[in-house]
Amino acid sequence: MSELTPPLRHRRATGAALVLVLWFVAALSLIAVSLATSTRADTRAAMLQVSLVRAAAVGDAAINLALLSADADPTLFEQLVE
Repeated sequence: MSELTPPLRHRRATGAALVLVLWFVAALSLIAVSLATSTRADTRAAMLQVSLVRAAAVGDAAINLALLSADADPTLFEQLVE
C-alpha cells in the first residue's frame, strides 16, 4: 500500500461519520420545518382572534354611538319608525 492512499479502515470511518452528520442535518431540518409550520399556524390563529376582537369592538362602538345619538335627540328613532 502506498503512503498516499489512507487505510481502508480510516476511509470507512470517515464515510460513516459523513453519513451520520448528514442524517443529523436532515433530522434538524425536519424539526425546523415542523417548527416553522407550527409557528405559521399559530400566527394565523392569533391574527384571526385579533380580527374577531376588532369586529366586536366596532360593533360595540356602533351600538354605543346609536344610544348616544338617541339620548341627544329622542325623536330620532320616532322619525325612523314613521
